[in-house]
Amino acid sequence: MAARRENKNEVARIYFAHATVGVAEFGNSAHAVESSDAALSLSLSRDVKLLTALTLAGAGSANRTRSLEDELSKSNPGNTILNDWLPIIRRAAELDARHACSSAVGNAFGAPGGKVKELAAYQDFLTLWKDADPDISILIAAKSGYAKLH
Repeated sequence: MAARRENKNEVARIYFAHATVGVAEFGNSAHAVESSDAALSLSLSRDVKLLTALTLAGAGSANRTRSLEDELSKSNPGNTILNDWLPIIRRAAELDARHACSSAVGNAFGAPGGKVKELAAYQDFLTLWKDADPDISILIAAKSGYAKLH
């Protein structure tokens, strides 16, 4: 009987962790991180950690995402389904980091400090995106903006 009750509690914890993914997807990063911390305080199961890593990736917590991803990979080397998800989570964290960088670049344009700061922001952005598909519109726009400043 206690095992059944514990199983229901774990299912509830997994549902809670799953709900945190939605919080991140709707853009409430601070709440998503708080909810992820709460989920991990309730359970350190593989499923809760996986969902929390996905949430943190979407919330912009790349370092914490990598930490959970590494932990999951090391503790579950033979779990092919899990190990198929981990690169997806890694890419989600990378994309969110790139989005944050592009937002920073956008905020730097026209900011006090003038041309020097704009050039530095463009250079940082272009360095980060150097391996990206050259046909991505934000990359094309950044290259164009950088060329205009030169």
